[in-house]
Amino acid sequence: MDLHTRKVMMKKGSILSLVLITFIVILVGIVINYRNINEIFTNILRKNPQPISENLTDIQRADELFKQKKFEDAFLYYQRAVQAQENLAEAYGKLGDITMKWRRYDEAAGYYSNALKIENNPVLLSSRCNAYRLLAEFKAAEQDCSLAIQLDPNNAEGYAALAMLQLEEKNATAARETIDKALTAIQNSSDLYYVSAQIYTSGGDLPNAIKELSNCISINPDQLRCYWERGFAYYMSGEIDKAKADMATIIDKGDPEVDSELLYQAGNLLSMLGGKP
Repeated sequence: MDLHTRKVMMKKGSILSLVLITFIVILVGIVINYRNINEIFTNILRKNPQPISENLTDIQRADELFKQKKFEDAFLYYQRAVQAQENLAEAYGKLGDITMKWRRYDEAAGYYSNALKIENNPVLLSSRCNAYRLLAEFKAAEQDCSLAIQLDPNNAEGYAALAMLQLEEKNATAARETIDKALTAIQNSSDLYYVSAQIYTSGGDLPNAIKELSNCISINPDQLRCYWERGFAYYMSGEIDKAKADMATIIDKGDPEVDSELLYQAGNLLSMLGGKP
């Protein structure tokens, strides 16, 4: 091969290499741009979720998403319902429920107040009572709880909220009286048994706390906070295998998007006890 031929082939090789490098750069750019575009459209769809059916109203779609624990998307649809003046009391109430889950208690109290301007509902009053309690606005909380029970003497949420308020105010005796009164009339509320367990735990009575938490789980097997409280009570009582079983149940049943904090706590305790998260 003469010198001229070698130069020609080297030039062709350089051109091919340059073309190949250019192609790779373009391909990488396409991938990056696709990711960026995909991210942009994902964010747009997240902010403006598309209804799965034209027959569903915003509030119906929101309710569906709420049941699926897709709270961020549900929140957007409830906001749409408010803008459309659709079922305002329910929409504001659910916005309050979601912001309570996000621990934005002041915002939740505001949503409940908006709902209560439309409908004087005992469940909404109980929910706002809890929001006020967590904001340490005890007088306002007590007024809401008392009115909720007055409007509906069989309102489990009202009794549970009032008992938690009394416990928060260091009045365990009053809290016990409230819960016992409620349980004589309402036996199928997991919330009442949960609060009853909290009262027993505050007094150091772990056996009765465990019993009440077991009642809570019997009524609602998906009430993960009852597994956590019972598992921790088992741990404090030295019943390690039972504690591990409850932590494992939380990990099995928990939803990472909704129950991340509880899953983290359960995983830590299970690891500490020698189990496998």
